[in-house]
Amino acid sequence: MRQSPRCCAPREPGISRPVARTLAAAALMAWGAALAAPFAYVPNEGTGTLSVIDTATDQVVGEIQAGKKPRGLAVSLDGTRLYVSDQPNNRLVVVDLASRKAIGTVPLGVSPEGVSASPDGRYVAVALEESNSVAFIATATEKEAFTVKVEGKNPEHAVFSPDGKLVYVGAEDAEQVDVIDVGKRQQVAAIAVGRRPRGIGFLPDGSRAFIACEIASEVHVVDVARGQTVAVVKAGNFSNGIAVRPDGKVVYVSNGRDGTVSAIDTASNRIIATVATGARPWNMAITPDGRKLYVANGRANSVSVIDTETHTKLRDIPVGKLPWGVIIPRPPLAQGDRQPGADAVVVSATRVDQPSLEVPASIDRLYGEDLRLGRPQVNLSESLGRVPGIVVLNRQNYAQDLQISSRGFGARATFGVRGIRLIADGIPATMPDGQGQSATFDLGSASRVEVLRGPFSSMYGNASGGVINVITEDGPPVPTLEAGLYAGSYDTWRGALKFGGQWGALNAIGNLSRFSTEGYRDHSATVRDQLNAKAKFSLGSATGLTLVANSLRQPDTQDPLGLTRAQVEQNPQQATATAITFNTRKTIEHDQAGATLDHALSTATRLQATAWSGSRFVEQYLAIPVAVQNAPTHSGGVVNLDRGFGGAALRVFSDLQLGGKPLRLSGGVEYERMEERRRGFLNLNGVQGGLKRDEDNVVSGTDLFAQAEWKFAERWAAHAGLRSSRVEFTSDDHFIAAGNPDDSGSKSYSATTPVAGVVYRLDAASSLYANLGRGFETPTFVELSYRNPPATGLNFALEPSRSRHFEVGYKTVRAGVVRGSVALFDVETSDEIVTDQSSGGRTTFRNAGRTQRRGVELGAETLLHGPFEARAAYTRIEAEFSDAFGAVAAGNVLPGVPKSQFYAEAAWRHAPTGFRAAAELLYRSRVAVNDINSEFTDAFTVLNLVFGFQQQAAKWRLSEFLRVDNVTDKAYIGSVVVNDANSRFYEPAPQRNVLLGVQASLQF
Repeated sequence: MRQSPRCCAPREPGISRPVARTLAAAALMAWGAALAAPFAYVPNEGTGTLSVIDTATDQVVGEIQAGKKPRGLAVSLDGTRLYVSDQPNNRLVVVDLASRKAIGTVPLGVSPEGVSASPDGRYVAVALEESNSVAFIATATEKEAFTVKVEGKNPEHAVFSPDGKLVYVGAEDAEQVDVIDVGKRQQVAAIAVGRRPRGIGFLPDGSRAFIACEIASEVHVVDVARGQTVAVVKAGNFSNGIAVRPDGKVVYVSNGRDGTVSAIDTASNRIIATVATGARPWNMAITPDGRKLYVANGRANSVSVIDTETHTKLRDIPVGKLPWGVIIPRPPLAQGDRQPGADAVVVSATRVDQPSLEVPASIDRLYGEDLRLGRPQVNLSESLGRVPGIVVLNRQNYAQDLQISSRGFGARATFGVRGIRLIADGIPATMPDGQGQSATFDLGSASRVEVLRGPFSSMYGNASGGVINVITEDGPPVPTLEAGLYAGSYDTWRGALKFGGQWGALNAIGNLSRFSTEGYRDHSATVRDQLNAKAKFSLGSATGLTLVANSLRQPDTQDPLGLTRAQVEQNPQQATATAITFNTRKTIEHDQAGATLDHALSTATRLQATAWSGSRFVEQYLAIPVAVQNAPTHSGGVVNLDRGFGGAALRVFSDLQLGGKPLRLSGGVEYERMEERRRGFLNLNGVQGGLKRDEDNVVSGTDLFAQAEWKFAERWAAHAGLRSSRVEFTSDDHFIAAGNPDDSGSKSYSATTPVAGVVYRLDAASSLYANLGRGFETPTFVELSYRNPPATGLNFALEPSRSRHFEVGYKTVRAGVVRGSVALFDVETSDEIVTDQSSGGRTTFRNAGRTQRRGVELGAETLLHGPFEARAAYTRIEAEFSDAFGAVAAGNVLPGVPKSQFYAEAAWRHAPTGFRAAAELLYRSRVAVNDINSEFTDAFTVLNLVFGFQQQAAKWRLSEFLRVDNVTDKAYIGSVVVNDANSRFYEPAPQRNVLLGVQASLQF
């Protein structure tokens, strides 16, 4: 006997005991993760791989393909990415450390070698030997931000000072170290040292630098403040690599010709020990606890492990051919508060790329692994629950798309996405009237999803609630083929094939997938075919071209419609009887393509031009009695849309100075247009009948925007933006008959939306911020189409809703420990658009007056190195009508918006076996189904479990997973149809269901 969800709740319960237990488990996991030993990564020039060494066992536990000749290494401060110079291919390879797979490349100048990351996580510096320069790569975009020419010839190492303000550059054919001022983006000094300076290391306090001079066989000790050598230490023959112990008391230098490593006491600048290694020791790294030194032996194809307390060699570890160096990411708690702890969530959704700690707005990023690991990769509902302030209601109805709301905006949408701007690779997935479709997002090839909430979203135009920006991943540096297949409950399966790589100046990737399900409910079967492709062309050091294209085919997707309360209690899996009678279904054909040209006009100014075009065909069969459809004013039970859309944008970004302080400016013009042929036909019990509607509609948007950021003091930054928008609607009615007059007409809306914010950096790892701004949201064509009888034509009286936003927040990113955020927001909206009347098959809309949204958002995730990870997100929102209208009383809550939502996740990995286990928990409070608050869904808590294995070698990877959703077999309502005229408000969620999947990849 089926268990039926409860539809009405008398009160809102608190968070259940499983939530508390999950949080306690997460705390224990975090404690245990602090004990984990880090991995060491060794680039092997001769084999084009990175050897992965577990420093707990000193065993090689994996190999990563990383180009043709990997050399220099740098790791992101959150430990998720490794940046590797690939010398013959003149590029930087980006490696995802979770999957141990190359996921992108960055074109560079000629012969890149030494690599280092800035302490604030903003840049990666790469020494370019034959270009006699240092390239600075912005980690936010993984593109070259600027390049600095240096005096020394053939620079090999470029190392950031601990405060990140300077970069010391050692060159093979020089007797000096060049000093770059990062803020000024130029060389500001040259310090005389011995012949052929190579390895460089700074004491933790930044007071002194140690430079190994190979030909001179010396180590020069430089006073950083004075910029000159204050001591010279005679080392072994051909000294080259430098490593500094974390306590700063000992510096190690490798002596290439002698096959030894010497230890220098920094207090006396004297050698206190020398240890034999393998042949030709090169670059080195020390474990964060300072106990072990790992030395790459270039001619011995090994890594020597040295005990730094006894200064004895513990062992030699065989690795690949010609190892160049070693890097060991810092594990949890080893960095302490002294480490700046840069924010890994650097954002592009705010138009300007920068760490989120410097942005006065709520912004979160989900990486590709978050979207794909142990997940179906079909809907954003699978992963967006991790983001505070976002509620995704999965209708289990692929004919209607997800219901996504941000701080309550978008909750009233009965189909598609309203109130939130959707963007894919810089191209809008939201039409100019504000209606968007998330089904076109391809999660299987997404590199990341960025979610922006609050008033800064108004910089993207007609959207009040937020921005969801999906960015497709780059092709891997080595051509790679991936295939995936999963199958599970309700005859659900998905197969995917992805191929990408780098071929000279071309980087490309493509993903093809098919998803099929019979659905949890009757009459809910769907097949979705999807293609997403991206190609990037390097047109020189200053110019890049990106092409994107995607296609969606979803024929005859069945629509079970919502259920009444009585129907849910009888059988939650049933379809509404009229859904069967009228064979409710939808067919979608969607194609689009776009291009973005990025060109650096100078080291400080960048120009970006984007253009896109597409088409969308929709045919939908609705369940409307034939007698109602026959009314003169009715549009029929079959909707037929043939739509073309496109647009273009020109944007400029510039870094300047104001009052001697950094000033960043951006601005641009954007134009988008949609043209559609909308026709309606009778639905004669599932068969298309006569014509009932025929019109041509056009909506266009023209926008100008400007944004500025000024760091007017050491800890302070001010942000401001202004956008001017004009949206024009035109409808040309071709269906004119007795009782159905000409509904042609036009309407335009315009608004200027300002936004301002300020950020105060409490320290290098945390910030406070506040912002204030305005937004506006126009009606869609559906909402604008009709006036109340007997009037005809477009509803000229319908105004856009306008909102005022205020927000304060706190963010922290303790590298290797935790990322956390708190935001308090207050939004007041006037002229909220709501349903007015439903008569003769036509629904009209009106402006309801004021609404209020107040709430708090909390988010946290561990950044611990080791087998454990955890995250949590909590949202509390009071969203209500401030003014009464019709039968709706002031104080009623907004339908579709839960007052509270809590998400928690904990995962554990066992690296030696490749095993992973994760638990996910979601709590959601009750939800009103209509404006008059006559009924509510019940609150619920669901638990999901995921188990998986991964096997990996140098060129192939195989992974398997088992996913069990709704482990406790909870019966609950997953989504609601807001204000349904037939009281069919409820869309039940599946009870316990299972997915089993496998994925394989092969590098060529």
